[in-house]
Amino acid sequence: MVVDTGTAILILGAFVLPGFITLIFRERLYVVRGQETPFERLLSALFYSALIYGVLLGIASHCGLDKADLVEFHNGEKSLGEDLLVAFVVFLFLPALIAVAGSLWMSSKRVRPRLLRLLGSSEAHSITSGWNELFSKQGASLVRATLTDGRVVGGFYDEPSLAGYSEQTQDLYINERWELDDDGWFIKPAERSLGLWLPKESIVSLEIYDIEDKPAEDQEMEDQIETS
Repeated sequence: MVVDTGTAILILGAFVLPGFITLIFRERLYVVRGQETPFERLLSALFYSALIYGVLLGIASHCGLDKADLVEFHNGEKSLGEDLLVAFVVFLFLPALIAVAGSLWMSSKRVRPRLLRLLGSSEAHSITSGWNELFSKQGASLVRATLTDGRVVGGFYDEPSLAGYSEQTQDLYINERWELDDDGWFIKPAERSLGLWLPKESIVSLEIYDIEDKPAEDQEMEDQIETS
């Protein structure tokens, strides 16, 4: 009984493990881990494991393998090289392939939107929050924030800046703080600024402006340089 139970646990672990490895690859590439319960995470792992073994069975059938080969693998009658090859395909290659394919699919600008429209679906189904959607597509820009204490601050949001994912935190780091005029509009970078950090609890609202809409003072300086 002990041997049978141990074998069953080993088989169950071997079935579920590829799914968990796929989840890890996805989270390293493009998925932000949310607030899933352990049961929901287990279901996701089971889904990807079933997908992996389904693909593997299709490949095996195409290559002419049958049940006898499966029994030989189970009984350890195959060579070490064959065991290592199957382990590599099941636990590394296919999980990585699914994760990479998912990343390419999510970043597709043509095929994915067209297919979703054809199916009558929407890209909004994959958007977790307005915060993530805003900063996932944000390039260089001017950001103005209204805080809980009534202050209005702003700065230049560029490559070194960072907006935390809403599933983890919504803290905001702006790499360069700017001075604002009495109307709360951008004047120029603050002297010796090393950045501006805004915790989630202090932010009331955010305004994003195209960096091409430069403050008048900066535009005048550029015009003077060009004319000189």
